[in-house]
Amino acid sequence: MNPALKTNNSAYQILLIDDEQHILNALGREIEFWAEDKSIELCTFRFSIDALKHLQTYHSSVFLVISDLRMPLMKGSDLLSTIHSLYPDISLFLLTAFSDMHEIQKAVSASIQELITKPWENAEMIDRIERSFKKYKTQLDSRKNQQIIDFNIKQAGEFQKKLLSPQPMYSKTVSLDTIYKPLEGLHCGGDFYEITEIDDESQVIMLADVSGHGVKPAFITAMLKVLSSMARPLFYKEDIDTGLITEKINNELFSSLRKIQDVIVSFSLAYLDHRKNELQVTNAGHPFCYLVREGTTQAFETHGIALGFQPGSLYKSTKLSIQKGDNLIMFTDGLIETGEKRKIVDQENIMKILSLLEFNKSPAQVIHDALLNIQHDAILRDDVTIITLKKN
Repeated sequence: MNPALKTNNSAYQILLIDDEQHILNALGREIEFWAEDKSIELCTFRFSIDALKHLQTYHSSVFLVISDLRMPLMKGSDLLSTIHSLYPDISLFLLTAFSDMHEIQKAVSASIQELITKPWENAEMIDRIERSFKKYKTQLDSRKNQQIIDFNIKQAGEFQKKLLSPQPMYSKTVSLDTIYKPLEGLHCGGDFYEITEIDDESQVIMLADVSGHGVKPAFITAMLKVLSSMARPLFYKEDIDTGLITEKINNELFSSLRKIQDVIVSFSLAYLDHRKNELQVTNAGHPFCYLVREGTTQAFETHGIALGFQPGSLYKSTKLSIQKGDNLIMFTDGLIETGEKRKIVDQENIMKILSLLEFNKSPAQVIHDALLNIQHDAILRDDVTIITLKKN
């Protein structure tokens, strides 16, 4: 049995606290062989203050504290209550030969796991400690596994951010701004966007929102990244039709997802042709795109079924002339669907707010703040992506 003052040579410790030395000795003798077999260190203390000092340094190794109830200076009930408030993962056993219900009730409120009376049954004592140790190791393993999972998900989230981040666009024709915010705590998101400059006079913007949160939708966004690359050659043709291109992406996505259930992929595709001063948009179950021009807002009300539901779905394109100073705005529904009840900001309010905004050097942030400010319970419940392009 180890003395009260020690260095931490073991991964696991039990603290025994009793002001009577012969009780500490008796406890130690009963537990010592079991503890040595498990490579557990026993630390004995006659005073509560010494035990608390020890815990300041070694609390991460201590899985169990067994304390007497009646002790000078600090009662066992108060000690266990203090330990529970500071180190809630440590199991607590109260040792007493007294029928003092008031103090026992105080200890119970400190979440003690076991009440042991003097004299104790040796086999029962070991059994209780064994159960406490197994519980501790299970919780420890679970915590380690969760840390590994969290680390891997965070790594996946970082990879996804790099995958989605657009290359710097030094274009004379447009100014680009984006915000990409996966749901806090999940690291990985279900939003996808791709911004490609076909040449000096044309750009393509793809924006998608995969239903759900976490790794599964993040994996599907990687598939969309591949499909967007496959579709790129279609934008070098003379007669570009965003509807036909969306149909091709839908067919490829359906082929990949037909064995995966409960996946909805909303999608918007925009093509800017500065030679013709023309904007072409196709929508597949996604929030509308908006064009803001000199204080007026126009919505691209193209309708189409979300991607991946069925092959052969048809999609239309909408064309509009564009001019210098126009702002194209696209976002996912996480921006306009917040709060516990997930109410959606209606179309009229969105257009009114966008018409009143002054777009500065960070127009995506301006839109983000403006649309969240009008929502009384603006707690984000979904990923948020915002894309703005201004024609120079």
